Amino acid sequence: MKATKEIPEREAPYRVLLVDDEPGQRYLQREILSSSAFEVHESGDGRSALRLVEETEFDVVILDKRMPGLDGDEVCRRIREKLRLRLLPIIMISGAAGSEELVLSLEAGATDFLRKPFSPAELIARVTVAANHKRLLDQLEHVESLYFAVARMVEARDWHTGQHCTRLAHNSALFGRFLGLGTDACRLLHNLGTLHDIGKIAIPDRILLKEGALNRAEERIMEQHTLIGADLCSGIRSLKPLVPLIRHHHERWDGSGYPDGRAGEEIPYLSRIFQLLDIYDALASDRPYKRALPHDEILAHLEDERRAGRLDPGLTERFFDFLHHHGAELMLPAGEPAMPDDFSIIKSFYGEESVGPEAAPPPAGGEAADGDLGGHTGTVWPALPGHHSSILEATAIAVLALDHDGRITYANPACCRLLEYGQQELVGTLFHQAIRHTDIDGLEHPLARCPVRLCLVTGRPVEDEALFFTRRGKEIPVELYCSPLGTGRRDRRGIVVAFHDISEKQRMEARQRLAAAVFDSTHEGVMVTDARGRIVEVNDAFTRITGYAKNEVLGKTPAILRSEQHDADFYREMWKTIEETGRWQGEV
Repeated sequence: MKATKEIPEREAPYRVLLVDDEPGQRYLQREILSSSAFEVHESGDGRSALRLVEETEFDVVILDKRMPGLDGDEVCRRIREKLRLRLLPIIMISGAAGSEELVLSLEAGATDFLRKPFSPAELIARVTVAANHKRLLDQLEHVESLYFAVARMVEARDWHTGQHCTRLAHNSALFGRFLGLGTDACRLLHNLGTLHDIGKIAIPDRILLKEGALNRAEERIMEQHTLIGADLCSGIRSLKPLVPLIRHHHERWDGSGYPDGRAGEEIPYLSRIFQLLDIYDALASDRPYKRALPHDEILAHLEDERRAGRLDPGLTERFFDFLHHHGAELMLPAGEPAMPDDFSIIKSFYGEESVGPEAAPPPAGGEAADGDLGGHTGTVWPALPGHHSSILEATAIAVLALDHDGRITYANPACCRLLEYGQQELVGTLFHQAIRHTDIDGLEHPLARCPVRLCLVTGRPVEDEALFFTRRGKEIPVELYCSPLGTGRRDRRGIVVAFHDISEKQRMEARQRLAAAVFDSTHEGVMVTDARGRIVEVNDAFTRITGYAKNEVLGKTPAILRSEQHDADFYREMWKTIEETGRWQGEV
């Protein structure tokens, strides 16, 4: 993936807010920061400053410590506590020279302290360093957000697992708190729940989506996901604590796990905690090749694993205690959809429920005009370091990054293939001008109802279905999920738009509707069994022909219909034919 071209500094000046009740002081500071490197805004009191900070993204705030009403320290405290802008640099300016004043401001949340009188060069240097640091932190947050979003997309590929990562993130942190772990350790467990399977992005669909047990060759390929996931996260400093946890979450206490065959306390403690939740969730989930186990059977299985030496005996005992006292608080896989729902998982990462276009709040001031999305002043989508760009190159999910003005700053290869554009043709253009789209029925979107526009304006995740048109005019039905980069309306730095082609899904749903109609209307008796041969559904004709009501046969095997006309060899041969060819025809 080519790195996104950087915008020259003159096109992206540092946004600075000057807050001082004395107009003369604001004038002096504004003159010092009058170069094209800065975009200066002003406020004469603390309350108006808070409104500006809530409405506009700034790179630096310069606060006068002594102001009537809300003083600088109180404004700073409210920015941190109420607006939750922990990364925004705040430079406190004061004529007081005492160290006590400095300490009070730092405790309130100031990141720097400048005493009067100061030189123009000193103010410029302090502001430039603080603003540059803020933008570097913003880019780091962008990259982290991308990793977590990609992890959700990886999970969405394998619809059999449902919201597996979402559940594990919640349940692992819950168990960690039960064990008395600190905030940092519980946060690691939560993030491990989301990222532990990110390496599956490199596993072929024929293996990842196989509806049956894997053979040994396929298992060896699947086992590589722990190494790939650890490698992907190793290049991001903030994710490095997760690297050994991702690598070793499939190790076993007796050394029989993978990838390194670690045993006992050689396995990281948090990995041992996590694998108990991972095993529980897998056993509680339906798969095409197995049924979900009830709670008592899962406990029996875990006890067998502990006795066999494959699980940490002490932790397993604590896990049983946890389940007894807090089992009702677990997120469980019951009631998941039987069809893929690629983006229902992604929204949980962002901490807010997504809304559809009908529920999203309207933009302030009514419907905006097309021109409101002009003027490129947003942050460039950061290029991933080195080989980590393989994440976006490999995923089949199309991904666009837009700045807060709606201009495309990144388009991944899947997006370019789907829409038949080159990356350079999309980057730098306004989304609403470059990509024609309508609602899923082909009706033109009013701008105020467009899901992309709603996400840009409201700062909230939005999901919807739509028709996207390729460069050649071909219409493609897509499911899309738009999520803001930043912490909501107060801190918008653009959005990510993830989408995928749902043509096959629509065809599959149409076939299912047709099959259901045939199933219900045919005059021939039909029964459907699971992989273990237990009846899960029968049609009305089956009831008329056999005399058995549906509730009398569900959960039983077809042996309920057995007569004495055939011996055991006949039935063994019949089931062998079904398993090998998928069908059997004959008389019984």
